[in-house]
Formats: sequence, structure tokens, C-alpha cells
Amino acid sequence: MDDLRRIFGERFLSYVLACDSAALDGAEWSAEQQHVVQQLTELAGLIAGQHPSQQRNGLTNVLLDWRTEVNTSLANLWRLGCGGQILDINATTDIGLTLILQIARDMYPGFLLPTTDSHVIEGPGSDLSGPVHRHPARLAFCQAVVDDEKLRLLFPGVAEGTALEDVGNKLYEIQSEITVPAGRSGSFQLVMLCQVLLNTAYDRLLLSGRDTLEAYLDVVAEVLDDTRKLGSGGHVTISVVFGLANVHLPESASISLPWGVIRSPTEGDQRFLIGETKATAVLVAQVPWKILRKVAWKPEPTEHMVSRIEQYRPAFEQWSRDAQRVVDLTRYALLCASKDTPYFAARHVSTIILDPLHFAPHLSWPFVMPASAPETTLDADALHRVEHWAGRLKDHPRTLDIAVRRTLSAIADRLDPLDGFIDAVLAWENMFSDTPETTLKVCGAIAILLEREDLVKRAALFKELQELYRKRSKVVHGSQEPSMRETIEHRDRAIVVGLDAMRRLYDYPSLLPKDSSVRGRDILLGGLDDGFGSASSV
Repeated sequence: MDDLRRIFGERFLSYVLACDSAALDGAEWSAEQQHVVQQLTELAGLIAGQHPSQQRNGLTNVLLDWRTEVNTSLANLWRLGCGGQILDINATTDIGLTLILQIARDMYPGFLLPTTDSHVIEGPGSDLSGPVHRHPARLAFCQAVVDDEKLRLLFPGVAEGTALEDVGNKLYEIQSEITVPAGRSGSFQLVMLCQVLLNTAYDRLLLSGRDTLEAYLDVVAEVLDDTRKLGSGGHVTISVVFGLANVHLPESASISLPWGVIRSPTEGDQRFLIGETKATAVLVAQVPWKILRKVAWKPEPTEHMVSRIEQYRPAFEQWSRDAQRVVDLTRYALLCASKDTPYFAARHVSTIILDPLHFAPHLSWPFVMPASAPETTLDADALHRVEHWAGRLKDHPRTLDIAVRRTLSAIADRLDPLDGFIDAVLAWENMFSDTPETTLKVCGAIAILLEREDLVKRAALFKELQELYRKRSKVVHGSQEPSMRETIEHRDRAIVVGLDAMRRLYDYPSLLPKDSSVRGRDILLGGLDDGFGSASSV
């Protein structure tokens, strides 16, 4: 049985044998289950010695072969024979939904087979194209797309009432060019739509942690609904999976955020954890998505296509900034939740975008330098503090984004402590700077904010901040660098001051939306005593 486990995986074996994983030892198998095991053993012998990707391709073509006598795939036929059940797909007035649910039900067992490293990029459904193409409902689904007033809009130029024929290349000629916010533009074929939707649905299923046939069919219906919205020019919400390193959550723990969830990695998340630096936590964020442009596809010189796509560069950049801001605010919430050093200094090590209309997710990972902060583990109390700070940061003003990014850089990303020192003081300036008298306004505003009640302590802090600010200014203007020990001390102190100042600012909501010069001026003029309003911090 060990060989069958290795080739077919426990999830697939449990599905077709209609038993849980504990029963795979075969102690109480029925005659039909023994027959299926014999068939699987013979099949395993036929693919022995092949590369794993070749094995999986061969397996899906056999296991998902259509069986007319039961109107489903071979794998589902085996499951029925072993006493299991598959859902009946009842016809509804939504013909497209009925057809894709039939295909999804018959293809589902193929997703359960073990995947290879290549499937991180191609997707676990990349070997299902042949069986989907041969499914008897495939052409009818394509026709349903053309007949659907919203889905048809994915393929400009296709007229209402068009009758499809699967003859020659006619069906393959129906394609469009689609441009999406992540900066991607390419051809999109009608014949591939069914496969794309099935893959997208399974990726969403993995993130949900509900890997059952019933749950899969629910997600397929959800994806089809999103596709209709996109076809008619609407917005949908998609998942973007950010890999985070350097922080650990307790096993099975998660933190609810206004924009998503952070959790310790699950088995289903492994497909989404890419890059050389392995993620220790996963941020699954919900972000808006729409089609920027769709036109009938036609061959043209590459330079023309590039020139046309460049028109959407501002939209690409804005979406990228907004997506990056989500992970930055998450990392900053972790910092704000830190009670002491070492900070909860998460690092962003990978990004996967689950584009509903692409065969596999978009993958990217930045060049990641060695960590400059130690790894930390959040306890139960820290989880609550992160959730609290994420709630407060939900409406974080964009005018303070530089302070967020520079503080993150100083703590988690900069290997050179001098760079970290410069970044940390720059965060002060983003909060309170103005000209002239920058030093007075920045250091004075921070001193008043952090030592509001004690004049002696306020004066001492102001003097300390002035000295740090002066040393930073001398460095950036070409003076001799301080020693390594002094630099580390300066950086660490500047980070503490910047974080404390931002936390305290959140006790005065009316100050937050102002620009740095007005914010600093109001504090210096006694604004903290004039009823700006406060809220207790954690």
C-alpha cells in the first residue's frame, strides 16, 4: 500500500475507496474495494519509472476517462462501487452553471492526486486539460458561454446567436485579449475557459481549507458568478497570498484583519509558499479586481501590443501600490503590537495573485536579503494585540505611509544599521516635518507627544532627539560616520521613538489626516490640550 500512497496520495485513495485514511490499511475492505486496489496496482505498474509529471499526466487521462454507463469519470465510478456517493447535478435554468458543475464533479478526483514542484507554477489542474477537452459537456458549455449575455462579453466580436462547431480550428479561433490590473495582458480562448474556471476554483478551495467535492462545487459556482461580473465590466474581490517570514504563529492560529487573515501555514497553503526564503506565516488578503481592457484577439507586431499596454501603466502601478500597502500595514500592525524587542518584524517574501481568468496564479517574489531582525513567535495575547492594531490601522492616512515603510525598512530589511538609522529618522519627518526650523518642529512635536505631562522629561527628550537628528543630518551630508556600536544604538533609539510616536498619534484621531507640517504645528501650539479626542491604546 505504501507504493499506492506515494503514487496516488492518501486523499485520492480515500476518495475512490470511499473510506478515511485510517482505513487504508485494508483490514476490512470489501470485495469491490479490493478490486479497485488491484486496478490501481496494475495502473501503477504501467507508469513505473516515468518522471512524476509524466506519471500524473498519464494517471489523469485514465482516471478521468468518461464512462457512459454512469455518466461520470472512472474515478467516480470506482467511488460509487465502493459505497461512496457523488452529487447529482440537477438541471436548472442556468445552463452554463449546470454544465460546468457536471464537468467539475467529474474532474474533481484529478485535483486530489499528488503534485510535483512544477504544479506550483502550472497549478494542480494543469494535467486535466485532456480529460476536460474530451468531456461530453465541454462543447455545450462553450455554447452556453456564447449564449450568456454576460459571459459572451469576455469575447468581443462574438455575435448573439452564434452556433458553435467543434470542427477544425473554428472553436479555437474564438479568443480575446484581456488586460488585468496586475500588469498582465494576453490572449484568452473560449475553449480554455472551462479549465481556467475549474483551476481557479480549486485554488480558492485550497485557501479555504474545505477540500470536499461539495465545497468544490460551491466554489465553482462562486467563480462562475465572478466571471459574469468581470465580463460585464464589474469589480470582484480576489485573494492575494503574501508569504511572510521571520514571524511564527501558534499552530492552527489565525488573526482576523479588516482586509484578510494571517495564519500559520496549512497543508493547503504549501502550494502558495514560494521563493527561496520559506514563509513562516501566510497573509491572505482580499483585494478588488476588474478587467481593464478586453478586445477581440488579432495578431500584431509586438511593439504595437507593448505600446498599447503602456497606456494602462498608471492603473498597473496603482493596483500594485494598493496591494503592497495591504502587506505593509499588516507588517506595521505586527510592529505596533510588539511590547518590547525583539519586534514582531515580519518580512514579505512572496506574492501570489489568484486571477480568476488565468490558468494559474501570478507568482512573484522579491530579492530577499538575509534577515536583519531575529525570528519571533506570537503568543495568544500578541495575536489579540495584532488584531487590535490592524483595526486601528484600517483607515491609516496615506500621508503617513512613508513613516510606515521606512520604519519597516529600518527594523526588518536594512542590513546596514546606518541605513536603518537614516530610515528611522526619516519616519519622524514624515510625521512632523516642516521648513524652516525642521529640527525644532520634528523634535519638539515628538517630545510634546511622548512627554505631555512632565516638562522636565519633555525637555530631556527634546535634547536627546535634537542630538539624534543632528547626527543623522551630519551623516547624510557627508560627515564621518559614527562607530558601529554608536550607529546601532542610534538606530534602535530612533526606531523606538518613531514607533511610540505613531502609536500615540492614534490616540488623537483628528491629527492623523493632516499633513506633516500642520500636524507638527498643531502639536507645538498646544493642540493636544484642545480636545482633539483620545482613545486608549494597547
